[in-house]
Amino acid sequence: MTTAQKFRSDAHIMARRENEFKQATMMNDIRGHHNMSHKAHWEAKTNKMIEKNIVRDRISDMRRREAMNLEQRKGKLAELLAAEDRIYEQEFNDNLETPEQVREKMFERLQSLKGKREAERTDEVARRQDMKFKAQNDTLRRED
Repeated sequence: MTTAQKFRSDAHIMARRENEFKQATMMNDIRGHHNMSHKAHWEAKTNKMIEKNIVRDRISDMRRREAMNLEQRKGKLAELLAAEDRIYEQEFNDNLETPEQVREKMFERLQSLKGKREAERTDEVARRQDMKFKAQNDTLRRED
Protein backbone atom coordinates (compact mmCIF):
# COMPACT_ATOMS: atom_id res chain seq x y z
CA MET A 1 0.00 0.00 0.00
CA THR A 2 1.14 3.35 -0.90
CA THR A 3 0.73 6.49 1.00
CA ALA A 4 -1.65 7.85 -1.62
CA GLN A 5 -3.89 4.87 -1.22
CA LYS A 6 -3.66 5.12 2.51
CA PHE A 7 -4.81 8.70 2.38
CA ARG A 8 -7.54 7.87 -0.10
CA SER A 9 -9.00 5.19 2.09
CA ASP A 10 -8.66 7.31 5.17
CA ALA A 11 -10.15 10.38 3.49
CA HIS A 12 -13.67 9.32 4.38
CA ILE A 13 -12.62 8.69 7.98
CA MET A 14 -10.75 11.98 8.13
CA ALA A 15 -13.75 13.83 6.67
CA ARG A 16 -16.00 12.15 9.21
CA ARG A 17 -13.62 13.03 12.05
CA GLU A 18 -13.41 16.58 10.79
CA ASN A 19 -17.22 16.81 10.68
CA GLU A 20 -17.45 15.32 14.17
CA PHE A 21 -14.85 17.81 15.42
CA LYS A 22 -16.77 20.71 13.84
CA GLN A 23 -20.00 19.39 15.26
CA ALA A 24 -18.44 18.99 18.74
CA THR A 25 -17.00 22.51 18.47
CA MET A 26 -20.42 23.89 17.48
CA MET A 27 -22.12 22.00 20.34
CA ASN A 28 -19.53 23.39 22.76
CA ASP A 29 -20.18 26.88 21.35
CA ILE A 30 -23.94 26.35 21.72
CA ARG A 31 -23.48 25.18 25.31
CA GLY A 32 -21.19 28.15 25.93
CA HIS A 33 -23.80 30.53 24.51
CA HIS A 34 -26.49 28.82 26.56
CA ASN A 35 -24.36 29.17 29.72
CA MET A 36 -23.61 32.80 28.78
CA SER A 37 -27.36 33.40 28.33
CA HIS A 38 -27.98 31.96 31.81
CA LYS A 39 -25.24 34.19 33.22
CA ALA A 40 -26.69 37.24 31.46
CA HIS A 41 -30.18 36.42 32.76
CA TRP A 42 -28.79 35.93 36.26
CA GLU A 43 -26.87 39.24 36.08
CA ALA A 44 -29.96 41.08 34.81
CA LYS A 45 -32.03 39.57 37.62
CA THR A 46 -29.33 40.50 40.12
CA ASN A 47 -29.18 44.06 38.76
CA LYS A 48 -32.97 44.35 39.11
CA MET A 49 -32.76 43.06 42.69
CA ILE A 50 -29.94 45.50 43.49
CA GLU A 51 -31.92 48.40 41.97
CA LYS A 52 -35.03 47.32 43.87
CA ASN A 53 -33.06 47.12 47.12
CA ILE A 54 -31.53 50.56 46.49
CA VAL A 55 -34.97 52.05 45.79
CA ARG A 56 -36.44 50.29 48.85
CA ASP A 57 -33.58 51.55 51.02
CA ARG A 58 -33.99 55.09 49.70
CA ILE A 59 -37.73 55.00 50.32
CA SER A 60 -37.27 53.63 53.83
CA ASP A 61 -34.61 56.29 54.47
CA MET A 62 -36.96 59.01 53.20
CA ARG A 63 -39.76 57.67 55.40
CA ARG A 64 -37.43 57.52 58.39
CA ARG A 65 -36.26 61.10 57.78
CA GLU A 66 -39.86 62.25 57.30
CA ALA A 67 -40.88 60.56 60.55
CA MET A 68 -37.92 62.14 62.33
CA ASN A 69 -38.82 65.54 60.84
CA LEU A 70 -42.41 65.05 61.95
CA GLU A 71 -41.25 64.20 65.48
CA GLN A 72 -39.08 67.33 65.55
CA ARG A 73 -42.00 69.48 64.41
CA LYS A 74 -44.24 67.86 67.02
CA GLY A 75 -41.61 68.63 69.65
CA LYS A 76 -41.42 72.26 68.55
CA LEU A 77 -45.19 72.57 68.60
CA ALA A 78 -45.33 71.00 72.06
CA GLU A 79 -42.72 73.50 73.27
CA LEU A 80 -44.66 76.41 71.74
CA LEU A 81 -47.88 75.18 73.32
CA ALA A 82 -46.22 74.77 76.71
CA ALA A 83 -44.72 78.27 76.47
CA GLU A 84 -48.12 79.71 75.50
CA ASP A 85 -49.75 77.88 78.40
CA ARG A 86 -47.15 79.31 80.77
CA ILE A 87 -47.80 82.82 79.42
CA TYR A 88 -51.57 82.44 79.81
CA GLU A 89 -51.17 81.03 83.29
CA GLN A 90 -48.91 83.95 84.23
CA GLU A 91 -51.44 86.43 82.80
CA PHE A 92 -54.24 84.68 84.67
CA ASN A 93 -52.28 84.81 87.92
CA ASP A 94 -51.40 88.46 87.31
CA ASN A 95 -55.05 89.34 86.70
CA LEU A 96 -56.28 87.28 89.61
CA GLU A 97 -57.62 89.54 92.34
CA THR A 98 -56.61 89.08 95.92
CA PRO A 99 -59.33 88.97 98.60
CA GLU A 100 -58.16 92.41 99.71
CA GLN A 101 -58.73 93.80 96.20
CA VAL A 102 -62.16 92.17 96.05
CA ARG A 103 -63.11 93.80 99.38
CA GLU A 104 -61.89 97.20 98.16
CA LYS A 105 -63.94 96.91 94.96
CA MET A 106 -67.01 95.82 96.89
CA PHE A 107 -66.55 98.76 99.30
CA GLU A 108 -66.23 101.21 96.40
CA ARG A 109 -69.35 99.78 94.76
CA LEU A 110 -71.19 99.96 98.09
CA GLN A 111 -70.22 103.62 98.47
CA SER A 112 -71.28 104.48 94.94
CA LEU A 113 -74.63 102.68 95.36
CA LYS A 114 -75.19 104.42 98.71
CA GLY A 115 -74.42 107.78 97.10
CA LYS A 116 -76.79 107.04 94.22
CA ARG A 117 -79.56 105.93 96.59
CA GLU A 118 -79.05 109.03 98.73
CA ALA A 119 -79.23 111.27 95.65
CA GLU A 120 -82.44 109.54 94.52
CA ARG A 121 -83.89 109.92 98.03
CA THR A 122 -83.06 113.62 98.19
CA ASP A 123 -84.61 114.14 94.74
CA GLU A 124 -87.75 112.29 95.83
CA VAL A 125 -87.93 114.32 99.09
CA ALA A 126 -87.53 117.55 97.12
CA ARG A 127 -90.22 116.50 94.65
CA ARG A 128 -92.67 115.57 97.42
CA GLN A 129 -91.98 118.78 99.35
CA ASP A 130 -92.65 120.70 96.17
CA MET A 131 -95.91 118.79 95.67
CA LYS A 132 -96.86 119.46 99.30
CA PHE A 133 -96.06 123.12 98.93
CA LYS A 134 -98.14 123.36 95.75
CA ALA A 135 -100.98 121.48 97.43
CA GLN A 136 -101.00 123.92 100.39
CA ASN A 137 -100.80 127.04 98.31
CA ASP A 138 -104.19 128.08 96.84
CA THR A 139 -102.87 130.17 94.01
CA LEU A 140 -100.58 127.47 92.72
CA ARG A 141 -103.41 124.92 92.97
CA ARG A 142 -105.57 127.05 90.76
CA GLU A 143 -102.85 127.32 88.15
CA ASP A 144 -102.50 123.52 88.01
